[in-house]
Amino acid sequence: MYKVMAVDDEIWVLRGLKKLIPWERYGFELDWTFTDPFEALESFARQAPDVVFADISMARMDGFTLIQKMQRLRENVQFVIISAYSEFDYAKRAISFQVVDYLVKPITEDMLVAMLEKLSARLEVAGASSQRSKLYRWLIQPESVITAERLRWLTGIDWSPDMELVMLARLNGEVGQPERAVASYAFQSADGTCSFRILAGSRALLEQCMVDVERDAIARGEIVGSSQSFSHVEDCRLALRQAWYGAHHAFFGDARGVFRADVAESDEMEMIVNLVREQAWRSAAHALKKLSDSPPANGSIGGAFHLYQQVTALLNISKPRLQSIDSVEELLSTFRRFSDMCIAMGAAMLENAEGGALEMIAVETYLQRHFRQPELSVQSIAAVFGVDADYLGRRYREEMDRSIRQSIQEKRLNYAAKLLQETDASVQEIARLCGYVDPFYFNKVFKKVYNATPMQYKKKQKIQ
Repeated sequence: MYKVMAVDDEIWVLRGLKKLIPWERYGFELDWTFTDPFEALESFARQAPDVVFADISMARMDGFTLIQKMQRLRENVQFVIISAYSEFDYAKRAISFQVVDYLVKPITEDMLVAMLEKLSARLEVAGASSQRSKLYRWLIQPESVITAERLRWLTGIDWSPDMELVMLARLNGEVGQPERAVASYAFQSADGTCSFRILAGSRALLEQCMVDVERDAIARGEIVGSSQSFSHVEDCRLALRQAWYGAHHAFFGDARGVFRADVAESDEMEMIVNLVREQAWRSAAHALKKLSDSPPANGSIGGAFHLYQQVTALLNISKPRLQSIDSVEELLSTFRRFSDMCIAMGAAMLENAEGGALEMIAVETYLQRHFRQPELSVQSIAAVFGVDADYLGRRYREEMDRSIRQSIQEKRLNYAAKLLQETDASVQEIARLCGYVDPFYFNKVFKKVYNATPMQYKKKQKIQ
């Protein structure tokens, strides 16, 4: 049964709707009726109606405003306008709000039955589309907890500890089922532009399946994005992202086949976005030049488009070479190569730059993002920003009143203290997560700063 909500400030209209037809006979239930649109909106946020009938002319809130607010709260709800007036302007607005239809009072039985038949057909289509994107919606929600039980409920795949997972993606087309036997489930992005298929099975079986996928993609001249294989169901979200990036692999050549994108590559692009956000123009331009000289081996159009959108929005300038681009197709036609895009964006940034000094806020941003890397050093940071290591160290101390090494250690130890308070990870694991290769050295520097070993600090925090 489809659930229906009706909103009209005339109680007799609601009573008439309720009694006009046996709703259940047509597969609907009129569960909620409201004369106050604000009460209806509050209930809508809690309930899950499939259809809303709303009067246009209500004293406290007009029907179009109510529909607009409801559409922001939930997708795939069908709306029907009710009005005492048969005016073209109202009908035209109803179309712009993607309303199913427009019923003019007084509503007759024939009118309502015809409307329910139309709604039933639309809901069936919308339901199938929503079902196909349900897994996708779950995976892209940061707050959703990914469990084997939830995956089994959505896909029917019975996850077990000895299984591995691979996520595949393809733009504007289906990802076919591999010939060899494997547990799989096909689904779509919410907008229907990208199709995914999740594969689960033993490592050996998945390797055989990927041979089939690669062969078929090359034979059909297609690009298929693939994640790395994972053994933990919690990694489904990362797998989806990797597959999506891989499916957009068209900006770096005309090859066809299966592409596995390492999402970590986007860290370089995110760093540039942060530099632009801090208006560190010269540093951002230098980082772009470095990226264009040696683009990521698994670079993807998805990452490039993200970089372009963020940087141009933050630049807030209007230049012919940095025109507004709304789709990956436009990006491809405007800049045929990744390096061309980087050069144009770098030139625009340099026009905004004043003076030639290295911005220390840019260096601080870089440290905050990379302090957990064991190989981080003054020399490696200087190479990123294209300056001499001694010059960088001197300038940083002058402006930040501490050395780069001290800043790295401070960030690592603060992070270690946080992990000791909030997790049950071992001291050796925490040392590794904070960038320390040698756990004994980590113990030594931690005790020097906190006047307690990591384990003593952890016990003290529990007591407090």
